[in-house]
Amino acid sequence: MDLTTRPLPTQKEMYDAFMHPKENDPTSFYVGVVSSGVFNTANCLSKKPLKENMVFFSSTKEALDYGYRPCLKCKPMINDKEIPQNFEELLNEIDHNPLVKIKDADLRKMDIEPDKLRRWFQKHHMITFQAYLRYQRINHLFGNIRYDIHPKVHRSYHMGEIVHGVSEAESKEALNEKMQISISRIDTPIGPMLAGAVNDGICLLEFTDRRMLETQLEVIEKRHNAVLIPGESSHFEQLSTELNEYFEGNRRTFSVPLSYPGTPFQESVWRSLTEIPYGKTRSYKQQSIHLKNPKAIRAIAHANGDNRIAILIPCHRIIGSNGEMIGYGGGIWRKQFLLDLENPGQTRMF
Repeated sequence: MDLTTRPLPTQKEMYDAFMHPKENDPTSFYVGVVSSGVFNTANCLSKKPLKENMVFFSSTKEALDYGYRPCLKCKPMINDKEIPQNFEELLNEIDHNPLVKIKDADLRKMDIEPDKLRRWFQKHHMITFQAYLRYQRINHLFGNIRYDIHPKVHRSYHMGEIVHGVSEAESKEALNEKMQISISRIDTPIGPMLAGAVNDGICLLEFTDRRMLETQLEVIEKRHNAVLIPGESSHFEQLSTELNEYFEGNRRTFSVPLSYPGTPFQESVWRSLTEIPYGKTRSYKQQSIHLKNPKAIRAIAHANGDNRIAILIPCHRIIGSNGEMIGYGGGIWRKQFLLDLENPGQTRMF
């Protein structure tokens, strides 16, 4: 079960509380501002957005999952969190330098014990400190993108070279030499996902809190010789429709085109995953036999982990030989959800 959300007050109660904040009231919800991509505490004293630009979240992690960045005025990552002074100084620094990467050795130079910082983050935000840094980097570059919402400042994203705040003409000129990978965000009953598409089809579908998301973004840029930018694709509407039908129990196979370049071995493994019928499962050993390569169990497991298109390439249908729920990049609770959705009450071996 996902523990990052909790019951919220009614929409009217949250709206009234946010519009008329009381400075000493504890934060019981968070407010995302669609137009700015920032999320606030319930008692933030910043200028109020229009009602239609507000979305409400039950936790900081949920707001981060949907691409929102912490407000620099009310500081939701710090507010009411019993934070040590050196932690507060660190978070203030990150707010002003969201692309920063900080290792444990860097923390120790700041007289911060990494394990203590990790435990504080897990207690107050249900994520690790390193996970927060990843959220900051990705959300700074992609933000709360949606199909119908675009950044007011055109931003181009490239793992090797980051260009933001440039004019659209300058960005288009820079993109002429490479193909474009359009990036958008899709909501699902088990959390938001980052989707990517090229002309040939969907090349990325990952949960926004997956630890390896940044690595996957780097890989698809390299494999497609392309740059990632927030944008639309003709494939996104079909993807969204088919995912909705899948989660409603009305779709067993997907027809949206896919693009997953890799090594010949990786591509054969990913293709074999799509051949596992809906509602059935395989072990790594069974998958290796299916691929007529019974000695390649470890290599197959590694290739499964490198899958960049969750659900559509159903690596969640791989379980342990004894039926246990082995690793899944989106989290074991999501894997169990998907298997229960496809075969309620029973996980069967194929």
